[in-house]
Amino acid sequence: MKCYRDHFGMIVNAMMALLMGLFMGVTTLLIEHTPINWVSLITMWSKITFVVTIVLMLVPVSELGNKFAAMLKCRPGTLVSTLVANLVPTFIINTVLAATVPALGIFYNEAIPADARMGEWKAAFFGTWLLTYVISYFFGLLSAKIGAIVAARTLGE
Repeated sequence: MKCYRDHFGMIVNAMMALLMGLFMGVTTLLIEHTPINWVSLITMWSKITFVVTIVLMLVPVSELGNKFAAMLKCRPGTLVSTLVANLVPTFIINTVLAATVPALGIFYNEAIPADARMGEWKAAFFGTWLLTYVISYFFGLLSAKIGAIVAARTLGE
């Protein structure tokens, strides 16, 4: 974590990506009824962590969430504001995850006939999106809080 010493937000984002990868990796394996072992967990964790990291690097999700809360006239710094602001980042991150992670397992799987892959992907995306949105919403709040604690301790704030 020494490379992030001057960057509170980078520490929070790194912790969020790692924790969301772990939380959502376990959740995804449970939803798919996949046996949870080290191989399946590390594979799913790494995919999700990578996607979350890329999204957090490229999309200003926190700023978009804060703008959404301000648009709804939520007072900054309140619990309501935090809960409302988290709706947008969760929507963006969950949608990207729900689109990419199943695609990696479906479109490059020779066991699935080529003409059936799009149907399988649609079923995976639409069949799990709402459930993973709700779960990732709460895990996102938890991950952000843990990331802020780690960042504050790392930076001595």
